[in-house]
Amino acid sequence: MNKKGLTGTAKITLILVFLTFLVFFIFNIMPALAKGNGKGNSGSIWTTRDDCGDVKQDVNHYAIGEHIYINGANFDPGDYFWKIKGQPGGASCDPNMIVAMGTFTVDETGSFCFDAYTVQPDDCGEYKVKFANKGDNYRVKEEVNITCENHTDESNCEEDPNCDWCPLCQYFTRPTKVNQWLQAECVPEETDCGWYCEIGYCDATCSLDTDCECPQDECIEDDYYDYPDYGYCVDCPISCYCEDGTGESQPCEPTINYSDPRCGECQDDEDCDYLDRNYCEGDLLKHDEGICIDYSCQAENTTIEDCSDNNYEDCQDTYFKHYYTESCYEDLGEAQCLPASSLIDCRDEYWCNGEEYCSEETEVHCEEGTPVDCDDSDECTIDTCDEDNDQCVHTPVSGILTPPNKTIDEPKAECEEAEWCDYKITVLTPITLSCEVGDVKWRYALDGEWNEWNTNTSPVTIYFPEECNHTLEAYCMNECGESERDIEYFKVEGTVFEIPLYKKWNLISVPFVLLDDDPEVVFNNTEDIESVWAYDNGFWYFWTPYPTPKNLEKIEPGWGYWVLTNNNTLLIIGGSLFSPATTPPSRNLVDGWNLIGYYGTEFYGADWEEEFLDSYDSCGFYHKYGNYIYCKLSSLIDTQQGFPRWSSLMGYDNCGNSTTYWVGLNVCDNMHAGKGYWIEMDVEDLYAPATTCLWNKDFNCSSLT
Repeated sequence: MNKKGLTGTAKITLILVFLTFLVFFIFNIMPALAKGNGKGNSGSIWTTRDDCGDVKQDVNHYAIGEHIYINGANFDPGDYFWKIKGQPGGASCDPNMIVAMGTFTVDETGSFCFDAYTVQPDDCGEYKVKFANKGDNYRVKEEVNITCENHTDESNCEEDPNCDWCPLCQYFTRPTKVNQWLQAECVPEETDCGWYCEIGYCDATCSLDTDCECPQDECIEDDYYDYPDYGYCVDCPISCYCEDGTGESQPCEPTINYSDPRCGECQDDEDCDYLDRNYCEGDLLKHDEGICIDYSCQAENTTIEDCSDNNYEDCQDTYFKHYYTESCYEDLGEAQCLPASSLIDCRDEYWCNGEEYCSEETEVHCEEGTPVDCDDSDECTIDTCDEDNDQCVHTPVSGILTPPNKTIDEPKAECEEAEWCDYKITVLTPITLSCEVGDVKWRYALDGEWNEWNTNTSPVTIYFPEECNHTLEAYCMNECGESERDIEYFKVEGTVFEIPLYKKWNLISVPFVLLDDDPEVVFNNTEDIESVWAYDNGFWYFWTPYPTPKNLEKIEPGWGYWVLTNNNTLLIIGGSLFSPATTPPSRNLVDGWNLIGYYGTEFYGADWEEEFLDSYDSCGFYHKYGNYIYCKLSSLIDTQQGFPRWSSLMGYDNCGNSTTYWVGLNVCDNMHAGKGYWIEMDVEDLYAPATTCLWNKDFNCSSLT
């Protein structure tokens, strides 16, 4: 390197590099440093002009009439105090004055933007924006009248004293901010001299002769920017310097004190004005004064006046009178002592609770009255007090007796519209009658013939003894009268049958035609049912209590059903295998696998009285109703050859406690009512209740040889 120094070209190159780095530093690095993190909160604020924008659109210079929007992000939800205040020391036309203030509610997003202030004609200089403990600054541009003529090049512009050419602009080909610290901005002028440097941008004077003011000490977020106290700044254009009193100019660069306590919630008491308020505490008029202590706002409480001086009370007939010289009163956020008195009528609007009165015993107070006694000593009346008409009412007991409450337990089904009855039930379906007052009196008719009246203490449970049509009539009665009579019609058919269901899968069947075969009715009162499945000729049919598409429409005898439960429960059903004027049930079985059920719970034959065979299944559970397979499936036997038309019969037992068994069955084993079975048919055949059986009276299996 030449020790004598750099050449002219090298110097120009270094200047250009320096200026480029300076622009990059000002427009990219410094804004980021100015934002920082919120104290006690990750929130930050910035200002935008005439609309909301992100932090990259932060605006620090405003003209008269422009709107100042306060933007923020990363705040906790809540109410926050904000204000805009002129900077002290002549830096603003409004030194230390609050030009705008208020509160704003931040929602759960933590972000916000609102129109805080419109720049007024008499605003100028620096202003401080505070939102909670977060701050930002802006400057109001001064109006400058530039009177230069239309110029087309630099030389013409320089000849006009009102239109000096800004030397900083010669390196830029488009409008741009030159340097925030240089306090200048190059802008286009359509009618004057091309590019010029606009004053009023960050206190800039570049092309007009205006002093460069020294910046004021300030907080930016949690950091304190301490500028040198040299007195005043000399003119730019290249940089802003302060005179240090020795005749030499010093740069106006701050000392940054990071996380300085002076950048807390407040700097002085004025920052805590939002805590100032008058309020009532009982009869005391009190005042909170916001003060700044260790850069934190605190409320100092004082009592202004006791509004309750000379209070006293007395009675005036039924009235409680309260005299007092003043009481504390709040309205629309204002609190003050007001002279007042009150007169309270101890009597309320109700007649039945007696007449209240004012008492001076011990202390002045309202005393409750004696309730009206409406008892007429008549056991056959109900005595009440009529508040609407201020009188006692005596209602005969017979006039309030209601018909019995009737509860029809399971199994039951409502009759169709075309049927003559109200309900279909079995001979073991309990019916409970109860009266709110008095005894139950009832009777029933069997095929049109009435039985004698019965009188029972409420409640009473009855059963119909026969399978036929019944009419039930009942009413409530006591020594004072009787209620209206209730009459309902029942079709009694079949009996009750219980099927235990254990958690997870159960293979079941119904042994007779149900009172109502709709799955919605069959499983309506059985808890913990998840789904029910049936199988026929290669297709599965499905029902569930949940609102989802389903295609299983009936629960019928002769069919087997897989039932999934999420807990142990009990299915109670009712019906009859045979009914008058009704075709007995049967179903077609296909060649291959079929899912079948057991027909019947009792049957009267020629050689034995009942079709039941006491036995136990693979779980050790007792079953009352059952029979030998060869008897129950005799409708599926080749009557010419005497051989079964099936080759496999499988049962499934769920014993509870997660214990299950698959059971292969032969012709000499037992089938049970309520269970379902898989059967593999060799040919198509009709499955129906069987009445023939190749067994002798000793229940010995006959030989087929």
